Amino acid sequence: MFNKSYKLNLKIIKANDGCEFLKYSKWTLIIVGIILLVMGIAGLPGVSDMGTEPDWHAVLKIIIGIVAVIVALMDKQD
Repeated sequence: MFNKSYKLNLKIIKANDGCEFLKYSKWTLIIVGIILLVMGIAGLPGVSDMGTEPDWHAVLKIIIGIVAVIVALMDKQD
């Protein structure tokens, strides 16, 4: 009565299955890097009067933006 056997239909999942959205990660990283670069340059003293932030914060945005763009451009994905 309780000795039922169940057959599991397991499918082997390849590494690239279900990851269609990852093909846009390169362009997303480039866009985010450029936005960070622009925000960092605009945050430098004497460049813009739109807002104020510490100098280290603007420099950090510039560095992270440059790294993001470089990493995206080094990616082999198209």
